[in-house]
Parts: sequence; structure tokens; C-alpha cells
Amino acid sequence: MSLERVNPVAERAMLAARNEFEIVMRVEGERHARAAFGTIWSAVKREPRWVQDACPQCENSSLAKYRALPPDSGWTLRCNPCGWSGTTPRLGPHRKDFSYASSLSNAFADQLQKWFHGLRNSSSWSTFTTMVGRISRANGLDVDWATDQIGALAPLITEECERWATGACDGTRAPASIDQWKAPIWLQDWPTPKSTPEESILYGDLRTKRLGVDETAKIRNALASQVRQEFEKLKQLGIDRAAIQMAQTPRQSEAVAPSSQLQASDRGIEIKPVGSPGAFSHSADYRSVTVRGQNFSLTARQAHVIQILYENFEQGHPDVGKDYVLESLNTANSRLRDTFKTNLEAWKALIKTGKRKGTLRLNT
Repeated sequence: MSLERVNPVAERAMLAARNEFEIVMRVEGERHARAAFGTIWSAVKREPRWVQDACPQCENSSLAKYRALPPDSGWTLRCNPCGWSGTTPRLGPHRKDFSYASSLSNAFADQLQKWFHGLRNSSSWSTFTTMVGRISRANGLDVDWATDQIGALAPLITEECERWATGACDGTRAPASIDQWKAPIWLQDWPTPKSTPEESILYGDLRTKRLGVDETAKIRNALASQVRQEFEKLKQLGIDRAAIQMAQTPRQSEAVAPSSQLQASDRGIEIKPVGSPGAFSHSADYRSVTVRGQNFSLTARQAHVIQILYENFEQGHPDVGKDYVLESLNTANSRLRDTFKTNLEAWKALIKTGKRKGTLRLNT
């Protein structure tokens, strides 16, 4: 069932859910890409070797020393085959670092799989597919409609995977147009390495040299192919989650006035009935939350904490271990309270101790 054949309320709510998913997925993707960049380059092993000075034009290593410059200023060199001449502070063998491209490409492949795994278990995907189920339930739509909405995200996820790849390779934000990006030289044999023994490459070249347009296009096609394979798993997981929501008995707020609740999603706010949890609402990225009529502005890390607690509350498991939350923030060795040290009022209003030692829950 296409979106055009459903009521305008469902159409607006679906558009809001997609926009929210895209925003949160992009934030999560950029965070993971920065971490992946460090992990990939930490996998490189340098092999120092003694090499001869080589001509920068023809790579001939038989350079002739033909004139001494003033003391301690180096030598003037000349390449007889091509006629190049230049200066160098050294003459003869000196040490350079070499590395293997496979150490980087293998680490890249491992981080890519972790990105896919993280997306399947992300709060953005969970929230989106849950909302698809609720919109379907509130408007009397069937599972085929929900399947179409989830399947329509394939191009968006392919684009986000390419954005992630540029960040993981370069450690920077994706360019304005992905078509401007050129893949690093160490991805030239990814995802299928050559059967011949691998040759080492100058470490500096691994850092700076880029593939051409055609070679980069092959890398992008390989990424798209992997997205298609992984998206089938992601899609089925989303359909199952949406179906669970559709099978539940509609809440009174949905049965009486579904439009009021769904239209709130257009503004990036999810409104809940009183006590579920108590008059709690949040923006698309959880940076602005309201509980019992009191609004709080949060940092990105504080928002992530509230998102974890809220989503577990929604799933019927309100108590969440402090250690789990800290691991999700990649700060396992710190205190969770320190995340809110600049916003203690929000900490006291939004979070309280769980029933078991070492757990927390949303303060409803």
C-alpha cells in the first residue's frame, strides 16, 4: 500500500518518523566513524627499511652527487637518465617506514560489520520501526504498508554507509557531495584481496595517496552490495518489531484521537498519556525533554542517557544497569552522575535509583 492511499495524518507522521530516523542515524554514524578511524589506523604495523634516495620523476635510485653545498647544507643531486636535479640533506641509504594495505582494509571491513551491527541494535532503528507499527495500528493499516515504509529506507541507508566510509577512512566529515570523494589507496583490493603475495607500501603513501575515479566507483559499488545484503536482515528485524506494535491493543489515546498524537510527531515530539511515563515528551534527538511540565535542555551525552532509559521503559524494563549505560557512552571507567555535573537539576528530575543496586530508571 503506498503512502498516497492513506490519510494525511499517517502521511505526516510517517514523514516525521523518517526525518527523525535520518537525523539520529547520522549523528550515531558520525560518532562511530570517528572511532573507526582511530581503530583502523591503530592496526597498522610499520616496518622500517633502509632505502636509497630516488629521483622524484623517474624513480631511478642511481643519483649522482656532483656538487657539495656549503657545510651542513646537504648535497646537490642529479639524475642522469631524466636530467632531474635537486638538493637533499642526506645522500645514500636512509630509513623509511613501509606497511601493508591489508592491515588497514581488514580493519575497515571489521569496522564496517560493526557499523551494520550497531545499526540493527541502534535506538534510531528501534524507534523508527516502533513508530511505523504504531502509525499502522492507529490508522488501521496492514503489515504490507509497514513493510513498504521500512523497505523505502534502503537508499537512505546506502547513502549513510558511504558517508560512514568517508569518515572511517579520512577521520573527517563526509564531503558535501559523495561523488567528490576519492578512496584511499589501501582500499584498492577491498573487499577481495589479490591472490598474489602482497607488496608493502610506503607508510606516507598509505596516508596520502588516493585511488582514481573509476577505482573509487568500484569501492562504492562494493559498499552498496554489502548494504543490500545487510539491509535484508535489518528490514526483517524492523518488520517483526512493527508487527508486534500492530498486534497490541490500541491505547485509549490512540483509539479516541490518534491524529492529535501523530501530528505531534510532525514537530519531532512524541506525546505519551499521563503515567506512561508521567507526561514525558522529547525532541527527535532527546536534546530537549519535558517531564511533569518541566523542560530541560541536555547535552548530546545526557540525551543519550535519557534515550536509553526511556526506550527500556517503553519495552517494559525500566531498570537499567549503570555499567550498561556507561559502556554505551564509551566511558566505562567514569561515574554516570558526572555526565550531568553541569546539569544537576536535570539529573534529579529525570533519573532515580532502580529497585536493584547499581540500576537506574526514568523518574516518572
